[in-house]
Amino acid sequence: MGVGLVNIYALVFLIPIIIILAIPYYYIWPEQFTIEKIKSYMEARDAWTNMDIAIGFAMLLLSIAAHELLHGLGWSRYAKNGWKSIKFGVNWKFFTPYCHCNEPLQLNHYRIGSV
Repeated sequence: MGVGLVNIYALVFLIPIIIILAIPYYYIWPEQFTIEKIKSYMEARDAWTNMDIAIGFAMLLLSIAAHELLHGLGWSRYAKNGWKSIKFGVNWKFFTPYCHCNEPLQLNHYRIGSV
């Protein structure tokens, strides 16, 4: 399965996940789902400043880096050469960050690093 197809699957699976998360949110905070409330959020010109967007983007990049670092930590624990066997990068064609172990791992060790 190619990276492009995986990205499409991720987008397709995102929709039911959003719905599953939105249902309890709606029952806990139903006042947030009124048409007036949604319109007020969309009309608020001061809602998102440039600093808010910059901080949000920085947090997104940091969380992606932390995510890949956790894979590296898990796999390096079981790799014979430790950190020397771990490679980080970005597949720019699909704009997909990755962490890769340059040596074969046992299946259970790979699973632990993946989780």
